[in-house]
Amino acid sequence: MKIEAHNINDTLIAEVTSNIIIINKAEDGLDLLGNLYILIVSRLFDTYTMDLE
Repeated sequence: MKIEAHNINDTLIAEVTSNIIIINKAEDGLDLLGNLYILIVSRLFDTYTMDLE
């Protein structure tokens, strides 16, 4: 599976490509969206330093 991020009109879009079928039912799609969200959020925390004081 390959995931590419695109920014179109200030909207982040993820393009997912694979040689095999990765979404067989709605639940699979929901799991994929959740995993992508977690990946994006974790990268944001790695990129930015937050000052909580």
